[in-house]
Amino acid sequence: MKQVKIMLDQACSLIKHADHLAYVTYKIVNEPKLLKNIFEKIWQATQILVKALLRYEQLYKRIDTASYSAFKRIANKYEISNVELDVIEKIWQLNDAMKTSTIEFSRQNKLVIMNGGFRSVSLSIDDIKEFLLVLKMVNKKITKKLSEDVLLKKYG
Repeated sequence: MKQVKIMLDQACSLIKHADHLAYVTYKIVNEPKLLKNIFEKIWQATQILVKALLRYEQLYKRIDTASYSAFKRIANKYEISNVELDVIEKIWQLNDAMKTSTIEFSRQNKLVIMNGGFRSVSLSIDDIKEFLLVLKMVNKKITKKLSEDVLLKKYG
């Protein structure tokens, strides 16, 4: 359980850092290449949140394997909506696109990511803000549910 708490604290710290970069630093610098750095923080926070939740479920033998499909199955239990799951899926896909990208450049305050097939994906500050909003909500829901669960086990 302590490991899960540490993971949630790490995710919260990354979300706060990405939030500061997006809402304060980006406004001052106004450099689209900074979006990649902010997105990397968001990606790390997303990974840690998912891993923490899966680890918690494994500790209490509620799931066998820790996978993204297992996360999607248990999301309802933590009141994570389909819209939030879609945003998390979008973060996952965008990270995959960044990994396989052959070229990245900035255009009209967006970071454009192109892969080998010349398919492009763009990342704007509005996308970043949407990701942050959803991650904050998901983090809050997970933390709340886990703290309730721990209290029930301790005093129930």
